Amino acid sequence: MEIYQLSASEIIRKIANKDLTARQAAEAFIKRIKEVNQQLNAIHQVDTVRILHAADEADQAILMGKSLGKLHGLPITIKDTCEVSGFIVGKGYPYFLKYATKDSTIVSRLKAEGAIILGVTNVPELLFAYETDNRTHGRTNNPYDLARTPGGSSGGEAALLAVGGSPLGMGSDAGGSIRQPAHYCGICAHKPTQGLLPVAGDIPFDGAAGLVSSVLTIGPMGRYVEDLVLAMEVISGGDLCTTYKF
Repeated sequence: MEIYQLSASEIIRKIANKDLTARQAAEAFIKRIKEVNQQLNAIHQVDTVRILHAADEADQAILMGKSLGKLHGLPITIKDTCEVSGFIVGKGYPYFLKYATKDSTIVSRLKAEGAIILGVTNVPELLFAYETDNRTHGRTNNPYDLARTPGGSSGGEAALLAVGGSPLGMGSDAGGSIRQPAHYCGICAHKPTQGLLPVAGDIPFDGAAGLVSSVLTIGPMGRYVEDLVLAMEVISGGDLCTTYKF
């Protein structure tokens, strides 16, 4: 079985047991993205140099016997809905585009447990569609039929996960934006109970305004249920910066 076909949980176990290096894992997903993304257009801003540098640091930590996080050395992807330091983000909307200099709470928690960010995945403009297309990055296609949509608004994330371009990703959902793309692309995903996870760092402001704030949540996406359980262990819990905005 190829590295990109393994569950996130298995990749983490292999890295911790020294059966696989973080660099090998990172290189496998970088290669896979290059193979599939030209047709899918699911992910943008893949910084290979930064990814491999982070992977080498993860491998060095293992050699030095340092305590490892729950996601140590795991490459992951993030939907373009929250701030990810070092990436241009903006919900696919030209007037929201910004270079993020800090991480959302969710991303901070993932990084703190050793995850390595592969890139930011595509969305419809402002997330307001059950398909994935925008003026900034263009249209994302369904991996099973390029003439069809992967759904939205977490369409880029679902499409990339389905073909092994990422082992684990983060989406967001207020009215089906995690659930519908997961269904269209044949992957596993979870919309947690609203309020279980913080939305601090949501673009262009912390949290959603108005009625949407009562149903919006971040949630994990992947090909294996065990990976969703693992992700929830890392990202769950309140945040002092998280408030409900009505």
